Amino acid sequence: LDEEQKGVVSYENFYQTDEDAQNATNGLYDVLAQAMTNANSPGIQNAMFFTFNLCGDDLYAAGEFYGDNDFMSQLNEFRYASDHECLTNAYKAFYNIIYAANLVINNVGASEMTDVKKRCIAEARVIRAYCHMMLASVWFDPPKIEQVLTGSETITNSDHIELLTWCGDECMEVVGDLPE
Repeated sequence: LDEEQKGVVSYENFYQTDEDAQNATNGLYDVLAQAMTNANSPGIQNAMFFTFNLCGDDLYAAGEFYGDNDFMSQLNEFRYASDHECLTNAYKAFYNIIYAANLVINNVGASEMTDVKKRCIAEARVIRAYCHMMLASVWFDPPKIEQVLTGSETITNSDHIELLTWCGDECMEVVGDLPE
């Protein structure tokens, strides 16, 4: 217990350099990729894909017999409740991505700014805005989370139009920091 851990960077010493900023942004893209590809998902389905594609006629949830893949058929036939597995997992995935984006945004900007750090923050802000936009398209007025929450904050639902306007504004504000 008296030996110092090897290969561990403390939270206070991270997010200082351009390399730290890039590594944190890579971590954000990893969380995003896992959510989009269903890696490490608690269910067998790709929650985001099914949430946005099964509710309609573009995709048919079929199986060997009626009732096979019922969790997908529920979405396909509009007979699901708010606690449906796909909806719950997609909602959680979007907020996991937002959390990872907020780690970059809130911490990378705390030290001296460079072009690399500005780009990393800009990428994180665009991804965070995208997630909020997708949440608003399904859940209408989800909470807007702009910082890493510590557990003591009270969050409330956002206004739908204000949230979508904020999403557009977020992207427009950082466009100059993104490479073409």
